[in-house]
Amino acid sequence: MLRNSLAILLLISYIFSFFVWIYWFYKSLKKNPNNKKKICLINISGFTIITYLVSFIILKVLA
Repeated sequence: MLRNSLAILLLISYIFSFFVWIYWFYKSLKKNPNNKKKICLINISGFTIITYLVSFIILKVLA
């Protein structure tokens, strides 16, 4: 029961942080359009790492 609750809480916080990340990503691209490549590389790499980390926690640790 506790594991299921933790997994659901983690998923809800991940979804919320995803929308915050999208908003922050959009604002940073709009604020500094000259540095698009660097901003995209850093943000997408960070998003990928966080996604794999959350997936690992849910699938391996909480399973």
